[in-house]
Amino acid sequence: MTKIAFLCLAHNNLEYIDKLADYYCSDGDDLFVHLDARVRNEAPLGDNNKLKLLPRSERLPTRWGTYEIVEASLTLLKKAITSSEFDYFILISGADVPLLPKAQLKAKLASNQSYFGQWQRIASPSLSKSTNAKEINSPLENNSKTLFSEFFHRHYYQSWLTNPGEAYLTQQRWRIYAMLLANKFIARLPLEATSYFTYSHYVKGSQWWGMTKELAHYVHEQLSDPKVNRQFKKMHAPDEKAIQTVAANSPYVERIIFDYEQSSLKQGLHYIDWGFQDQSKTLKLFSVDDIDKAINAKCGFARKISPEQQEAFITFAQGLH
Repeated sequence: MTKIAFLCLAHNNLEYIDKLADYYCSDGDDLFVHLDARVRNEAPLGDNNKLKLLPRSERLPTRWGTYEIVEASLTLLKKAITSSEFDYFILISGADVPLLPKAQLKAKLASNQSYFGQWQRIASPSLSKSTNAKEINSPLENNSKTLFSEFFHRHYYQSWLTNPGEAYLTQQRWRIYAMLLANKFIARLPLEATSYFTYSHYVKGSQWWGMTKELAHYVHEQLSDPKVNRQFKKMHAPDEKAIQTVAANSPYVERIIFDYEQSSLKQGLHYIDWGFQDQSKTLKLFSVDDIDKAINAKCGFARKISPEQQEAFITFAQGLH
């Protein structure tokens, strides 16, 4: 039977994760949790012997849009790879809810295919294609100026002044304008020569994925190489680009099922509503009323759950055992 490593990025909802650990850690599976380094109180996760909480020395501050999110994901992946023999690896968050009983989830994964959401791809600015780059079968090809800037212009989100996610959360007009101005200036700073980029095409897609053992080991090996990972560190939101690009250029690309539209409610293994149906184009909270819709969309997980309905989601997940 397929053995799954669930890799969880979390910064809140710790009691919720604690309650759902029974689901994730059943049937020989394990839950590995990376808690944002800025979180000081890790209760009750620190006392839960079922899950594997990364020690403080291995935690990173996962600020919005930074490469540390990728590094945290890779830290979880490495911990799982070196802990046991897993057949499958699934990245989740502390705001996800599982939708399927384990038997149904494992039957879905038995086809030995990986799952990714892929929204856009863009050709490398390099004049020569990498010898290890593989053409991908994608209906998407977008060389727009905005997308080119996201991938190939300099970005820096490590400051309160430049981080877009933090600025927009304040809803303060001066903070937002200052952030936009600072980032416009930073994007004018030169990057290295075009040989800096090693892939023929670069991909943008959902942060949340499911990977087979072979692809997971390949992605971890590739992004452990500083010559490979350096090209993603200055990109806008590399958590939507680094692992996705490596996977899409990998020898295992033909075993990946891609969901090609961000407007699609199915994003890999996840149900995610990005607000295209009502034209708001903002992430919608997932309600218990949406569960049947998400299951019918052939998803195994859904995000981002409504905080007010956490108890209802816990009850639902407990019913999946």
